[in-house]
Amino acid sequence: MKKISVLLALIGLMAVIVGCSDDTSNPYAGEKTMTITSADVEFSPLGGTGTVVVNAPNGITGVESAASWATASVSGNTITVNVAENPRVEGRSARLIIKSQSESIYVVIQQNGVDFIFDALPQINADRDGETFNFLTKSNVPFTVESDVDWITTIVELGTVKVVVAKNETYKERSGNIICKAGGTTKTTTIKQAAQISPADKMKGDYYLWYYASSTWNSIDFTLEQIEDENWQIRFTEGEYAEKGIIIPVKVDIEAGKMTIQNLMTIQGDGTYDGQEYQLIGYVLRSNLSANTYGRVNNANFAAIGIFNKDEKGIQYWDFDINDVYDHSAYGYYGFRIAYTSGGYSGQKANLYTWPGMYFEKK
Repeated sequence: MKKISVLLALIGLMAVIVGCSDDTSNPYAGEKTMTITSADVEFSPLGGTGTVVVNAPNGITGVESAASWATASVSGNTITVNVAENPRVEGRSARLIIKSQSESIYVVIQQNGVDFIFDALPQINADRDGETFNFLTKSNVPFTVESDVDWITTIVELGTVKVVVAKNETYKERSGNIICKAGGTTKTTTIKQAAQISPADKMKGDYYLWYYASSTWNSIDFTLEQIEDENWQIRFTEGEYAEKGIIIPVKVDIEAGKMTIQNLMTIQGDGTYDGQEYQLIGYVLRSNLSANTYGRVNNANFAAIGIFNKDEKGIQYWDFDINDVYDHSAYGYYGFRIAYTSGGYSGQKANLYTWPGMYFEKK
């Protein structure tokens, strides 16, 4: 009974305390009067203008942008937001604070970065005879594609850029650039184009000297080299021919594609024979068509004339005939010989090499 009395007394005391308290307002629990009605503040990399509409019974008393690239102005309850172009790949954002007397709210302005795809490699090699390339292109901003040389043409098509490289008519390698710009992004591709092979370069190089002996065709390796202008040489690169340092001087008319091997020429190389030193001499061998014989002639004007050709398989070669010193109906080309001599035709000591049917095939 005593416990119940104490409990009733405590309840009565609490009622007194609550009844005597004053109602005091919470300064942090005030009701917000300003709200965002609408916000158009998402921008492409190009920038532009957007608006924020605010319900502000007490009016808009201030607006602040946290970024220099976004500015704002107020007209009534509407805030106009101007955003500059974003030249970077990265997107960006900024807070826009709107004030109405002691109240403030904010919206976040967002702007995308440049998204530009041009799938060309930094360097491309183009064929000397010209070539066309197509590159995938994608961009969320307008872009430009141009060339810094007149022999490269660019054509912008749907989703691709066509690059047309004209034929290189010169004998020099050349290079040019394709420059693609989207916003503040620039991508450059260098195109290197091979030169045309000059007539001289087509003729120079490694060859087989073919000749017919012992009922079969045999070959010797040599290199055809230009010394100066029409002065060229045949330098042997294998076996005893290389060891002896055999070099045959020839004349080459590059424009006409014609080689002249002169009769009675001096051949460079080791002239040691039977313990004696001799000169090496070259003979163009003439065949007698009626007698079916061949031999050398003592005529320095006589020569073998080679014409540079290409067969149906693309193999390049020099095929020989005699010049017009002798009647072609009576005489023909037989081959070439190198011999030891103590001096000219009359001083011949012995034959060194004889190459019947000699012609050259480029490797």
